Amino acid sequence: MKILAIATLTGIAAGLLGALCGVGGGIVMVPAFVTALGFEQKKAVATSLAVIVIVALVSTLNTSLRKGESLIDWRVVGLTAVAAAL
Repeated sequence: MKILAIATLTGIAAGLLGALCGVGGGIVMVPAFVTALGFEQKKAVATSLAVIVIVALVSTLNTSLRKGESLIDWRVVGLTAVAAAL
């Protein structure tokens, strides 16, 4: 129950900070996972990245379906993603 409460509050804080300030949720999640849940640094980073993947997918779907037109330039997405992954 404690983990569920901490994870929920951390998610809310990360979402709000990300939406309001334009920063990644990891800036909130990683320290919270380390201090409140006792995760090792690597586990906290990996968990945060997994959370961000899910949030990014939902946000991408939401944005790409607005008013029947995609607001996403998929060519730029592909090129940038490949370059970033390398």
